Amino acid sequence: MAFQCESWTKSLAIPVVGLLMAGFWMAGCSDDDDDRPSNTSNIGANMYANGMQDGSTGLTATFFRRVNGNDEPIRLDLADERDTILASLNGIIQNMTERLADDIWVYETSYSNANAEDTQFQIELTARSLDLMAVDSFLVLPPASSFSMPASGSSVNVSDTVNFVWNNSGSESPVTIESEGTCNTGQQVTFSESNLPDSGSFAIVADQLAGEPTRTDLTECTLQVTIIKQRDGELDERYVGGEAIARQMRFIALTVVYAR
Repeated sequence: MAFQCESWTKSLAIPVVGLLMAGFWMAGCSDDDDDRPSNTSNIGANMYANGMQDGSTGLTATFFRRVNGNDEPIRLDLADERDTILASLNGIIQNMTERLADDIWVYETSYSNANAEDTQFQIELTARSLDLMAVDSFLVLPPASSFSMPASGSSVNVSDTVNFVWNNSGSESPVTIESEGTCNTGQQVTFSESNLPDSGSFAIVADQLAGEPTRTDLTECTLQVTIIKQRDGELDERYVGGEAIARQMRFIALTVVYAR
């Protein structure tokens, strides 16, 4: 906790001698979580745990600074370990590495054999560059399911009904079914139906799943379909805003045929 004492003493701009005389220094440097300073940097975070079909779970985090009501993406200073972003699972701690995606810095890591229901992950940020320590963000995976649905790589006719059926249903975790893809005409298509109840089934006409594209010269659209079950997590209260969400995610590739 030396970082905590040093950085916030500087930010308060009060001589250490004065703090000692006031009896404040020892309280400010306590290991007790309640003694950590509140967030003064307007930093927020979005964190996700994505449980996958192969048994792994990927963790991602992005950070932003809230300025006049606007959220501006920021990059951590990982050089010389000035900032650290760590993930943990059952005492197994991993550094989260950075990559740039669409002008946003994403911090990520993954754990194998870790997609079971109620698996809990913790993400801890210690950032000297931001004068922020936020170590109490938690993500707990919702129930996993096995799905009966078209085989990945298969084709369906535009007027066919596409059925998604899954087991281990009845939880309070909402379900999202979404798709995105490209048609032979170059059209980019999307579809999303969110906050569905975990009822164990969902049916939709193939044309709707493909986003009902314009029919002129259309023969087929190739989609990636994603089925998501999610559960809200707990974002450290020192963040000014954002979200923490744990998800079970399954994917299939599907071609919708309009003309032969």
